Amino acid sequence: MLENFLASLFVGFGVFCGVFLAFIAPEELKPGNKYFVFFRTLLFVSLVAVLVFSFYTSNLLVVLFCLLSLLDLFLNKISEILRFGFLGLFFYFGSQIDSLSILVYSLIFLYGLPAGSLLAHKESGKRWFFVLLRALIPYLVFLLVANTAATLF
Repeated sequence: MLENFLASLFVGFGVFCGVFLAFIAPEELKPGNKYFVFFRTLLFVSLVAVLVFSFYTSNLLVVLFCLLSLLDLFLNKISEILRFGFLGLFFYFGSQIDSLSILVYSLIFLYGLPAGSLLAHKESGKRWFFVLLRALIPYLVFLLVANTAATLF
């Protein structure tokens, strides 16, 4: 339990690393915006594919959550905050299989890099403190869902 909590702290920290990278190279945000969106989508689809192919015979609920999140990603109807809620569920599901956990944790951390950069790009012109405060909301949602999902499932 404690190791999952500590892992979720570090895995969710990718969004702050993305914001930090956006502050280091602000001139790269505008031309790289379409690549950040593509990379974020590719990582999310990869994460869903890993979970679906790992759980497709044993747990139909996991597959259902993954497919709903994938459908919603392509319809683009939810905010980034709810996507981090899905990532919290994926963190929990990935932690159920030891051989899968490192891959899922890595994909979630990497997802946070372009997500944080895109968040900083949307909030450009504001002070760094407010951008970090805005990045704290998806991080807290991720931590809340990742660490309380064990009581739900």
